[in-house]
Amino acid sequence: AEEAAAWYFEYCSRERMSIDREEGNYARFEVRKDMERLNEKVFATIKKMPFPLSKREFVSRFIWRRISEKTIAIAVVSVGDKVDYGGVVGYRK
Repeated sequence: AEEAAAWYFEYCSRERMSIDREEGNYARFEVRKDMERLNEKVFATIKKMPFPLSKREFVSRFIWRRISEKTIAIAVVSVGDKVDYGGVVGYRK
């Protein structure tokens, strides 16, 4: 369970970035802030959508917590943080 939770929490791993590139998605990265906790990360993704939809932005906060020695919980919540992608990228929220 711990390995599965770690894989899920590492949203921008090499393996997952490679899959994202193959799918033609536009962006996927960790948004770093000054005051971060070790068990919390914010990720931004712009995903390619099937026609007739246009690309969509997803900004999510991942939080993990050890409940017991054998139990780990991961929560994912959508957040409204504004993300600077460093260029002009048209998308919908």
